[in-house]
Amino acid sequence: MRELVTIIIPVYNVEKYVRRCIESVLNQDYNHLEIILVDDGSTDSSGEICDEYAKKDNRIQVIHKQNEGLGPARNSALDIAQGEYVHFIDSDDYIFPGIIKKLHETCEKSQVDIACCGYKSGKKVYYCEGEKEVFDSVTATKNMLMCEGIDANACCKLYKRKLFEGVRYPACAYEVVPVTYKVFLKANRVANIKEYGYYIEKRQGSITRCSFGKNNLLYLTLAKDMIADLKIHCPELNMAAEVFYLNALITMTEKSREDEDAVGKNEYRIINEEFYKEYHKIMHHPNISHRKKLISIFIKLKIYTLVKKIYNKIG
Repeated sequence: MRELVTIIIPVYNVEKYVRRCIESVLNQDYNHLEIILVDDGSTDSSGEICDEYAKKDNRIQVIHKQNEGLGPARNSALDIAQGEYVHFIDSDDYIFPGIIKKLHETCEKSQVDIACCGYKSGKKVYYCEGEKEVFDSVTATKNMLMCEGIDANACCKLYKRKLFEGVRYPACAYEVVPVTYKVFLKANRVANIKEYGYYIEKRQGSITRCSFGKNNLLYLTLAKDMIADLKIHCPELNMAAEVFYLNALITMTEKSREDEDAVGKNEYRIINEEFYKEYHKIMHHPNISHRKKLISIFIKLKIYTLVKKIYNKIG
């Protein structure tokens, strides 16, 4: 019998999307599934929709819990998961037909602990160029930190469940930062199949599209903690971790300029001080892209908002 795969779907106030997400799992041609829906204190009909599906398919179980965020929701499912493998899906996203079978076959045939796929978002496709690649754990982690063929997203990946022994997601936004690199380093090898199998729905209210705030500063703190940890446990990744942090800093500084009305004075001051402290390093770092450096120049010259408005108007 093929190995059991546990699909973990945290659900919070996504009544418009959750049926599409669940159906995309039920329509997979890999049937040996355990599907755990975690209703994270939804205040709309999302929880009722989860219960509805659980009554229709005995592979589905539902956890109803108070709202604590994406990390604790995933953890509650990991605590009871029985599958040899685990796959995470955000409930406003969905997976494409056949992707679980492809990822599982890659793990088995290539003898890897993690298999990654690319994804679509809108009309764009990400991380799908070239032929399938297999990396040792350190190389895979380096590529993930530098966004070279693999990203830090918890989704778009099939993991051996054993990798999460002793590893859990924190109760905060950007919960993948302190987890993904640890799981990658525990893996024997990591494969990227270079095919898209996941769709990311970009919507207002999701973490990646919310206004700048304390969570964005927390993201940078988590990235700094990762750098400190890697200096001790895997110093060969120091440069890659620094690149990850500098790219995150640029992105968060962009957010602070795009959402100036929403940014508190203290948060704005902190992000400004950090950006200007690292500006010289950003501009002279060989692994920071020309695009990121150009954005940094616009920010320093205080014309970023104007340039962004012009770009949006003509783009």
